[in-house]
Amino acid sequence: MIRVLLIDDDVVFGQMMTAALTAQGMEVHYQNSLTAVGDIVHQFQPSIILLDIEIGPGDGIKAVPLIRTVHPMVP
Repeated sequence: MIRVLLIDDDVVFGQMMTAALTAQGMEVHYQNSLTAVGDIVHQFQPSIILLDIEIGPGDGIKAVPLIRTVHPMVP
C-alpha cells in the first residue's frame, strides 16, 4: 500500500486531497503544519511526501534536510 504524508496549511485542500488519495486506495496522513514533522515521518514511514512550500510561518523547503535525515530515500 502506498503511504502518503500530505503537509499543507490549506485545510480544505488537505481534506480534498486526503479524500481523493484515500479513494485511490492510499493510506494518507494529513497535517497542516510542520510541527513534529521528523517524528511523523519516522512513525508513519511514508512512501511519498507531498509538502507545501509555504506552510503558515514555516518553510517546507527548509524542512527537507530534517526529513532526509529521518527517511533519506522518500520522494
